[in-house]
Amino acid sequence: MLARPALRSPAAQRRGILAALGSFLLIAWAAAPAATARAEGRVTTSAAMEERLATFAGVPGFAVETIGESVEGIPIRAVVAIPRARMAVRHRVLLVGAQHGDEHAGKEAILNLLGDLAAGDLLLPPGVELHAIPMANPDGVDADRRRNAAGFDLNRDHALLSQPETRALHAYAARVRPTVVVDCHEFTRDSGSYADRGWGEWPLIMLDGANSPLLPGGVLELGLGWVEAAVEPMAEAGFAYQRYLVGGPPPENEIRPSTLDADDARNGLSFFGGLGFIIESGVKRSAGDPQADLPERVAAYRVLLDRFVTDTERLEETRATLARLHAEPLGETIVTNALWARTEPGAVPYPVVDLASGETVRVPALRFATERVIKGQATKPAGYAVPAAHAEAWADLLAAHAVPFERLEEPRSVSAEATELVRVEEAYDPVHDRYGGRQVVAGIPAAEVTLDVGSLLVDLAALPDPLTRRRAVAVLEPRQLYGLSQWPRWRAMIGDDRLSPVLRVMAE
Repeated sequence: MLARPALRSPAAQRRGILAALGSFLLIAWAAAPAATARAEGRVTTSAAMEERLATFAGVPGFAVETIGESVEGIPIRAVVAIPRARMAVRHRVLLVGAQHGDEHAGKEAILNLLGDLAAGDLLLPPGVELHAIPMANPDGVDADRRRNAAGFDLNRDHALLSQPETRALHAYAARVRPTVVVDCHEFTRDSGSYADRGWGEWPLIMLDGANSPLLPGGVLELGLGWVEAAVEPMAEAGFAYQRYLVGGPPPENEIRPSTLDADDARNGLSFFGGLGFIIESGVKRSAGDPQADLPERVAAYRVLLDRFVTDTERLEETRATLARLHAEPLGETIVTNALWARTEPGAVPYPVVDLASGETVRVPALRFATERVIKGQATKPAGYAVPAAHAEAWADLLAAHAVPFERLEEPRSVSAEATELVRVEEAYDPVHDRYGGRQVVAGIPAAEVTLDVGSLLVDLAALPDPLTRRRAVAVLEPRQLYGLSQWPRWRAMIGDDRLSPVLRVMAE
């Protein structure tokens, strides 16, 4: 069993991960360990995956089920593998591949892992049950396209749940309740912003955990423990690895972890009780054959995925910590705006690959921002209400998120705060490096409101557990910087008075 450091503060973990970056500086851009992918560079389509899944028929401990259909009607499959050593299941590990249809390495690594388990080349530890959805976006995979057939980015749909693929994922996670969820992606390693400077991005593969401030305190640190624990084994395997960071090249561009919002799978699925992760491997999309190094990317993926499946000590630690964190009540305030920042001056040496020499060099990053900072909050309400005129759409969404609600059978008076949508800022904010879709809102003081018959009421205190309350807040809170009104369907519910249809109920 791998030794693990004690769980440390985010700042201490950041220092450890940054220090580890320096240990890889001799890894060249073209270096590649032996390929282990059965695909040998071939990308698996939905039809080819069906053939591979058929080979699992009759394998002891394997089951394949259909959990939904894509926009074009292709089945979305889940594979369940249970350990040969029979004992009570303590951990369910859920792996999700190809939400973005043109990001193939995660899907191939999951299929590769399942093949090893079926062949007996890898054994699940006692008490660990593997759940794998290798191809969450089969329409996108077959078209080698990021989005689904409806043109939607599925990894921005985990709050909206407007697409059949994301609804299938959430329904499955709600039923399985995994200890960890790993969402598999790829990034462009030879992006133009780096190439224009004669550089390539250094990491071959990156990992990060759930980070939404609406999740319990401690979840961010728990995920960083997994990220840091993989540094040594990834170095031993010869892979350039770091925490998942986004942004432009140093020195002047911001480099930070990715979104803090609940609309991606890593964060969105974490509201069902597990600890969400995202893996990103690097594709050289400008290459003549972007999949030429697919076996190397799959091999790097396998080191990380195998750890999630086999590290029972860390799984046990994660389960115990989550049980404690999820029992904690909501605080008296709700975070509505958070961002990544840096609270200490100084540049951080950041590795890039010099394309001319193939060597890795360090460039001072002046805007290296990895500390989560709270920028805005709202007082926690007693609950939320949606008037009858908009009840059907909201009832459907709440049901998809497994949030119980009351539909009023007679009028009811409540004290509630309204929220005015001042504007939605669609453009990227280059000053603060914020995505478009920002809701600028103004709170209106509480007043007596009569809810009509058919209105929806979500009483936070009446919900079954703190995590369900957090899930309700993530969906309903109208004062979030990136709330549902950034999307046209939900913004259309706002009338000439500019008021959100969701009321913040302060008292009944």
